[in-house]
Amino acid sequence: MTFEQQRFIDLAVDQLSTAGRVVCIHLAIFSEMVKGKPWTPATLRHLGGAHGVGAAFLEQTFEGGDATPNHRLHQSAARRVLAALLPEAGSDIRGRRRSYRELQSASGYATASRFEELLRLLDNELRLITPADPPELLESASKIEKQAYYQLTHDFLVPSLRDWLERKQKETPRGRAELRLADLAKIWNAKPEARHLPSTWEYLAIRRHTKTAFWSEDEARMMRAADHRLLKRWSLISFSVIALILIAWSGKASLEHRERTRHGQALVDRLVDAQVTETPEIINAMRPFWSIVEPRVRSVFETEPPTSSARLHASLALAGDDEEQINFLRQRALSATPAELTVIRQTLVPYKDALTESLWELVSSADANHDERLRAASLLAEFD
Repeated sequence: MTFEQQRFIDLAVDQLSTAGRVVCIHLAIFSEMVKGKPWTPATLRHLGGAHGVGAAFLEQTFEGGDATPNHRLHQSAARRVLAALLPEAGSDIRGRRRSYRELQSASGYATASRFEELLRLLDNELRLITPADPPELLESASKIEKQAYYQLTHDFLVPSLRDWLERKQKETPRGRAELRLADLAKIWNAKPEARHLPSTWEYLAIRRHTKTAFWSEDEARMMRAADHRLLKRWSLISFSVIALILIAWSGKASLEHRERTRHGQALVDRLVDAQVTETPEIINAMRPFWSIVEPRVRSVFETEPPTSSARLHASLALAGDDEEQINFLRQRALSATPAELTVIRQTLVPYKDALTESLWELVSSADANHDERLRAASLLAEFD
């Protein structure tokens, strides 16, 4: 035996023994893992020491080059079942017992035949789990349904399983989400404060990559608290966004109203100072702003002198909605300039039925002013 082989044996015995004893299954797994490998300290280091052979064995059994198709098929379900049998974090004692029904639910297998096949693999073939007595509370219950219970074969499997399961979980988004969920649940249940709840991105990742059916009671309790906080947060955000939209809309509407008012007032100023022939175009431009400009146009009509062009222009603008302007325009037409008369005639066409009779009387009157009769005739000619 070489020096390195002797050193290998010494290190293995030292690392495998606990209180001066070596557990048979630990030794069997160790033997299986080093079979065909050189007995050197380097081999031991590569396996992670004698304590690491459990994780290496699990890795090789389910995913190694020599893993059977059956082992690969049950890998995910086996991980879930073994995880369900692990004790609480901080404990390396195997004492956690689970019922047949609990383990089948954890495995995700709906059919009993597939789950039975998994149990045979973990119990009879790999010796990772073993049947166990039911908890004492169930033993004393007379009406409890009889069912098998299982636990891990030995305490030494606990660290190896934890190491293997955690490494496998870290390889996938689902596994990382499950680990984060477990960590957060442990912290929050120990100290239930909002700062220990998952962030928005963590919450979304947990919801997306994990299944509620596999959550523990602590994890479900923590996620309900996270649901409540997120609902409040998103309600507040939604309210704030709606408020900002309303403020922005109100500001925009106010700005648009000011702009429309400014534009409308500019049109009134143009109407007052324009040539009479320009008034039809300006009046048409006013129509979209009529509710804004109408009070000021009426004010111009009421305050300007009766014979002023400003009052005439205001009356022309008001005539479309105010029939009281008919008499003013009819009277103004009798003394209007040719340019004014042309615009007045066009404005009064919609009211020709109300004006025709009085205009004919004026034209037929021998006592009427010649210029007035001429302008009245011009209006009648426009009406025909």
